[in-house]
Amino acid sequence: MTRFMPSHSVLIALTLFGCEKETTVAERSAIQLEFAGEAADIRESVTEFLVVVDHEVPYDIETTRINTQWMDLRDYDEDGDIDLILTVNLDRADADELPSLELRPGANTSPFTLTVHGWDGDTEMVRSDVVGPLEFTDEVQVVEVGVALLDTPITPCLNEKDDDGDG
Repeated sequence: MTRFMPSHSVLIALTLFGCEKETTVAERSAIQLEFAGEAADIRESVTEFLVVVDHEVPYDIETTRINTQWMDLRDYDEDGDIDLILTVNLDRADADELPSLELRPGANTSPFTLTVHGWDGDTEMVRSDVVGPLEFTDEVQVVEVGVALLDTPITPCLNEKDDDGDG
């Protein structure tokens, strides 16, 4: 006769009822920008597609680390504050679409606004309205950003600055 051991009853109980595995769901904080507009016309008109991020707390150009292959820190809108400029590769989407861009929180998590600017050399061809203020939360947010060709492209002669050499 075999003696029934207490450890067998524990094994049988685990087999019958299973072990409940503790699962955790990782929260992800991001803002997914979905660009909307006439993709073919925009892609044909611009050589550079920029997203300008303007935080309430400006970036510190001395201490902020960025990927300089597709990011820049400068005073894009000439308001005295350093902005984050992201270069978007339009070839990352199908020819009849505009790409999307996912923003994730970094060192500067203050609320921010953003605008899109499309350039062909020194002529601004595309722009969006100001979007925001936006702020990171504990979930992924999807934000549609409407972009359109400017009715009158902004050349150095039309940008209201004396930077075109004509006085």
